Amino acid sequence: MTSHAEKPDTGSLARLWIGILAGPLAWAANEVVAYTATAHECSTGSRALFHALTLTGLICCGIGLIAARSVSAIHPQTSDAREERIQSMAISGVTLSIAFAVAIIAMAIPNWILSPCD
Repeated sequence: MTSHAEKPDTGSLARLWIGILAGPLAWAANEVVAYTATAHECSTGSRALFHALTLTGLICCGIGLIAARSVSAIHPQTSDAREERIQSMAISGVTLSIAFAVAIIAMAIPNWILSPCD
């Protein structure tokens, strides 16, 4: 039976998973919604929805980055296996959030340059 000191902090665990999943889920949602919105954007000639999707995806990635970084800041680097796992998840969350933010920006560049009908 584990003692109270060994139980994981559920707030930290949730923030770690938010950090890991926010970027990929934001990218996937951005991709799906932008694909389905193309006909609407073409018919109206507007790009507002594309820009809103990009901004929303970047905000989600930012939330994931902040969540993962906040856990990393409160758990010091030690040789304890549990702390190493926490640090590893936090680093993964930060890395994934940044990488998927770059992917969202890269996907938005054609929307800034080309017409929605192209």
